[in-house]
Amino acid sequence: MPNSDFITQELEWKQERLTELERQRKKQNNAINKFENMRNRASSSATGDLENIIIAHKESLKTICQDIKEVIEEIETFKEESKQSVTSQTEETSADFIDDEEINKPKADIILGEYGNTNNAYWSDFQEEEKGKEEQSGSNSSQSDDIPKKVFADKLIRLQDPIKKTIFYLVTFFPRLSRNDFRRTFAFLLKDQFTYVDIPVEIPVEDQPKTTKIRKSLYEVWQEDSTYDFDRVMEECHLTWSSLENSIKGLDFELPYLRDDLKSYFENRGLDYSSDRFERARLLLLDFSNEVVKSAVEISIEMAVSSDHSFYGEQWLTNILNLFSLFNDIPKLRKIGLDISATDIARMLFPEDKRKQEEFRSFSAFIGEIKEDYRGQFLISRVAILIQRMLDYPILNPEIDAFLNRQIDDQNQEALLALVALLQSVPKFDWLFWIRKLLNEPSRLIGNYTRQILFSKLRDSQNDIYEILREIRTWVPEEQMREKGYNQVEVFALCLIYKYSLYIASELEQSDFGCYPPKYQLFADLDHDLADENLKLLVEWVFHPGHRNCGVRQPMREASLLIADWFSILCGFDSEEYNPQNLALANRLLTQVMEATTLEQQNELVQQWSRHVKYLADKSSEAYASDQRIRQEELIQKRYSIVDLIEQFENFRVNEF
Repeated sequence: MPNSDFITQELEWKQERLTELERQRKKQNNAINKFENMRNRASSSATGDLENIIIAHKESLKTICQDIKEVIEEIETFKEESKQSVTSQTEETSADFIDDEEINKPKADIILGEYGNTNNAYWSDFQEEEKGKEEQSGSNSSQSDDIPKKVFADKLIRLQDPIKKTIFYLVTFFPRLSRNDFRRTFAFLLKDQFTYVDIPVEIPVEDQPKTTKIRKSLYEVWQEDSTYDFDRVMEECHLTWSSLENSIKGLDFELPYLRDDLKSYFENRGLDYSSDRFERARLLLLDFSNEVVKSAVEISIEMAVSSDHSFYGEQWLTNILNLFSLFNDIPKLRKIGLDISATDIARMLFPEDKRKQEEFRSFSAFIGEIKEDYRGQFLISRVAILIQRMLDYPILNPEIDAFLNRQIDDQNQEALLALVALLQSVPKFDWLFWIRKLLNEPSRLIGNYTRQILFSKLRDSQNDIYEILREIRTWVPEEQMREKGYNQVEVFALCLIYKYSLYIASELEQSDFGCYPPKYQLFADLDHDLADENLKLLVEWVFHPGHRNCGVRQPMREASLLIADWFSILCGFDSEEYNPQNLALANRLLTQVMEATTLEQQNELVQQWSRHVKYLADKSSEAYASDQRIRQEELIQKRYSIVDLIEQFENFRVNEF
């Protein structure tokens, strides 16, 4: 018969699975409702395809409901078994505060559904490339006052055709692109612009025109028309190749003042044209070149700040994720036998909106270039890069908050969690605020991922570890008891001091105990004026009276074991070899324990330590009897350490009185 701990653990995991399935069920229902509404409004030609999409989602919903039924049956079976089990506690540990998933080292690559994992190479590459790079934008403008203007932007641009006008726009807002980057982005900006060109008729008819007009994209015209010799175009548009890093050449204006003048023209007299091109150019956020992405971010920011904050802020961010969701529907439909493309989806979803159709086709083309397993990571890294820049503008912060909150409302917590994981090191991003919101979500899976990300952040923190801990400590209610108990965030914050302390202690080697400076993270940087303040934070957290209301059976016992662990970490196991600096720090720790506890609690601490000394003595005898000499030596050392702790603590009490 399985023991109660096993059954409890299994029940928790199955309940977690049930919660996740319920979330998926809700998501499928929302998708069905969305496509049913679209079907009701769609033309007759699109109704059949939309019906197939609805059927596919209903099939997925059916599978999820079957899984829910099976999990519920398993839960009932385990509950029945739990009534027959006998609860026993065989060894004193701090198990009330820690479980297997949290004592193990948090994974560096936590899987976040379709958004890949938290070890996001696209985000890292962009940050590393930008780090330490001098901002080049505007460098030419400082020279413009010293150069007499021989070419005026407004006259120059009015004389040019749409292709050259696109070149002006691109070089103005995407400065100093490499040759390959320019060719790719230029082609992208031309492909959605069309014109009519004259071609000879195949069979001329007397008294009839000898030519006919056909519609072509500007990109086709650029490729086919020999008058667009690039060297000649560069001369006419006053362009030149300037030197960049690594001997790469970047396309630039040969007259430094032209960029500022043209930018002023596009933002004022040419506003209609630049707004139209922006709708296309902002998709270059999905380009694989960091230089192109940086410029796409800048024009997006400028538009959001100077125009409709919501439309170009929160709505654009949301639209990116929505397009990705639609893109992911394509392989699902193909699996059920539908030969469907991005163009087909675009026509069904936006039958009357050609711009939206083209936007989805272009989005699909960009994402389709990325390997399937990395598409989510790539997309979320680009969204994070845009948010990072938006944070520099307080006027856009409400848009960021609205977008992130919308992910919770839309049951897209994986996207929010992936963004928090990437943005946590960005100074202006309040990552702990969003960690707190995610910890309060009902999904245990999301909660587990969030805790792992928080633990990883704490573990990677150096000088700011106590700054983070102080913020988390504010989540803990000051009142001792609550009739209705604590919420998820408060329970987590209360228990964090135990869970995290035990987690980092599990990484120590035997030789790390008593070494100076301490390798234990919480004590590694306490040789400064804030040592007492930081120790006070830890000790008061440990002895917070609310622990009993969080399901902990014996909070004083747990506190005594943690204090004993801390003493051993600082002083080691041989009283004759105590490091004087570590011993002084241990004494300051015991001073804080004295100040944070009552006389009754101090007596109970000593009793708990004495009981544990006896327990360790019994275990060492068992180890000796089974010829486990190494284990026996470890237990003896731990016992002597606690005996010395009791002596040190009693001396403090005597001196106190």
